[in-house]
Amino acid sequence: LFTLSCDERRQLLTSSLGQGDGLARGFESLVLSASLDELEQVLRHHLASTGVEQFILHCTAQVLNCLDRGWMAGKLTIAREHGVSDRVRKILLEILGQQRDTALASPLLLFLTINGERHHLALLTAAVLFARQGARCQWLLDDLPLSELPDLVHATACHAVALSFSSHYSSLQARNDLLALRRKLPQSCQIIAGGRGSAGVYPVEGMSIAQGLDDIPAIYGKIVSSA
Repeated sequence: LFTLSCDERRQLLTSSLGQGDGLARGFESLVLSASLDELEQVLRHHLASTGVEQFILHCTAQVLNCLDRGWMAGKLTIAREHGVSDRVRKILLEILGQQRDTALASPLLLFLTINGERHHLALLTAAVLFARQGARCQWLLDDLPLSELPDLVHATACHAVALSFSSHYSSLQARNDLLALRRKLPQSCQIIAGGRGSAGVYPVEGMSIAQGLDDIPAIYGKIVSSA
């Protein structure tokens, strides 16, 4: 796999869509060894041929899994991780920017991370899918202090705040942060949390924990009904 040409990798991925093992092997080759231009070219090819939802649920999800596995196995340098992440982020932000004509009557969702959480890609994929559901999505790149979120919510009059906690973030800290935030925000503002760091959090009233991207339609439905 590591010696495949760009065309051979693209053919492998195309033939493997819907076949978990083959797709995973193709993306592992791309993430670990392909040039960044080649990675972006293949990702854009699949975006054009499969559509946004399938691109997010299959291609982007596979890239995130490969990044996580490669880092844990010591096969991925910090520079490589940042390089791959930047190319994926570039495509996702382009997709999100194409949704800017969403009706002003639609619920406004803020997507952000708090201090200590520097992994943003999974949250950005969620933002794209919420936008596809019809939400107005505002993406904040820099992580923020928890104490400043209430003022931001007040200033934007948003309907929900979405946060992501990766496996690198303490699950206990995620729980404490979410409960503290719920006490500080108005009940009219929902909280959405996702990522491995939030997996053990029990949601209270006004809070939704996404176990996966497939939960997004149901969570957005709750936000619309309470808006």
